[in-house]
Amino acid sequence: MAHEVGALRGQDLKRVTVDTTVQPKAITFPTDARLLHAAIKGLNRLATKHGVSLRQSYSRVAKAAAMMAGRYAYTKQFKRHQRQLRILRSRLGRIIRDIRRKIEGRPVLEEAFALPLGRATQIRSQQQRQRGWKLYSFHAPEVECIGKGKAAAPYEFGVKASIVTNNRPAPGGQFVLHARALPDNPYDGHTLRDVIEDGVFGIIKGELRRRSAIEPVIGHLKAEGHLGRGTRWRCRKRHPLRRRLQLPPHPRLAENLLRLILIALWRTFATQTATIRLY
Repeated sequence: MAHEVGALRGQDLKRVTVDTTVQPKAITFPTDARLLHAAIKGLNRLATKHGVSLRQSYSRVAKAAAMMAGRYAYTKQFKRHQRQLRILRSRLGRIIRDIRRKIEGRPVLEEAFALPLGRATQIRSQQQRQRGWKLYSFHAPEVECIGKGKAAAPYEFGVKASIVTNNRPAPGGQFVLHARALPDNPYDGHTLRDVIEDGVFGIIKGELRRRSAIEPVIGHLKAEGHLGRGTRWRCRKRHPLRRRLQLPPHPRLAENLLRLILIALWRTFATQTATIRLY
């Protein structure tokens, strides 16, 4: 459709710009207290759904401990903060052991609780600054912590995505030519292995200055195309559609506009000159 209306030409696809961004997930900031509280609530919901009667749910205790942990961390009272985290970890451990005792020997329930219990155990055992794989959400285990070097948002939680646009603006503007999710948080240079092997020299250095042109497209995708907390396919379809519906500008539009401006300026100057001569 873009080719038919003249908004995109074949020569506009000779050079493209590729950049990576983060597709954020709909999760809260993953502090230790919030993760432990979320795991307790998740296991309680699952136990209620499958009819597993727990000895104690610890819902009120966990809610109060998570709230106080956030307050103590804000006021930098870290000893009291750690005490609340120990309360949350101990209560989560009791729920995990209670569920395992109640579902032992029941294959259907063991299969239903296998993944949630594994996530809860991982959340209970992980520490704040540990190395290796970590869980950042109880309901969305695919979330990764990605650092893009931004001052306002040092870390973003979601999945890395690659966006490709045309290097030079086409008559219809810039199009999203390709979008792809990049799980496991790969290094940006590894996503462009073919380009790195060829090297950066000559005309490519000049083309690198056009890299910043993709940033406003990413901003539009996150603000209007639902890339933020949405599927990449939806934003990939909506953004080009908006561009395709815009007809290409008239080839002599700039020339006609300049002519009108010059005529208006000449008329103003002529009127002022005639007034000065009369006086």
